[in-house]
Amino acid sequence: NSMTKMQLKAVEAYFVAQNLADANSVVNLFTEDADVYNVNFPKFSGKSGIQAFCENLYDRTSARNFEIISTAQGENDVVMAHWKVAMT
Repeated sequence: NSMTKMQLKAVEAYFVAQNLADANSVVNLFTEDADVYNVNFPKFSGKSGIQAFCENLYDRTSARNFEIISTAQGENDVVMAHWKVAMT
């Protein structure tokens, strides 16, 4: 499966919004039944869960600089990103 341009733009928009601490833009990239996984945390589900994930990140950091290393598409429209970040 290859990632569509729209999916790639969504992944890019996600990290731009995270860098700007723009939780509303992050949340609006997802459907209500979406899940966000981060290996250091439990799964965050739905728009309210993703909002909570963002607020937790912004509460713990003063600045973020995410950089996408690679992207991949899994089954059932699952999109994954390998990224690195510098945070303060």
